[in-house]
Amino acid sequence: MDLNQSKILSVYFWKRSPSSVEEIDEVKITREKNTFSFHCAHVPDKKEQDCFFARLAEIIDDTEEEYRGMKYEDDKSDFNLKFYLEITFKDHTYLAIKGLYPFGQPHFKDIIDLFSPLI
Repeated sequence: MDLNQSKILSVYFWKRSPSSVEEIDEVKITREKNTFSFHCAHVPDKKEQDCFFARLAEIIDDTEEEYRGMKYEDDKSDFNLKFYLEITFKDHTYLAIKGLYPFGQPHFKDIIDLFSPLI
C-alpha cells in the first residue's frame, strides 16, 4: 500500500495500558490543512513526524488480511483486542489493523513501539 502523507486525513490508535487492561491509551492525529495535529502526550517535531509516517508506511505495507479490521470492530469492551489502529484517507477509504496476538501477530510489537513514544 502506498501510504503517502498527503492522502491521510487522520490516524486513530488505542491500546490497552500495561498497568490495567481496562485503561486505554489513545493517540489521535488529524490533518489541519497541510499539517498534522497530534492529540497525545508527546507531540513530535516535524522531522520526527516524517520518520513516524515513513515507519507507519513500512509497518502496514504487508499487514495480513486476518489482522485487518473493520470500523465496527473498534470495541474497547472486547478484551481480545489489544490495540486498534485506523488510518482514514482523503478518498473516503480507511485501513484498520486490530491487535490480537502479542506474540504471534506480525508487526504487533512494531505498531506498539511506534505509538508508545506519543503516549
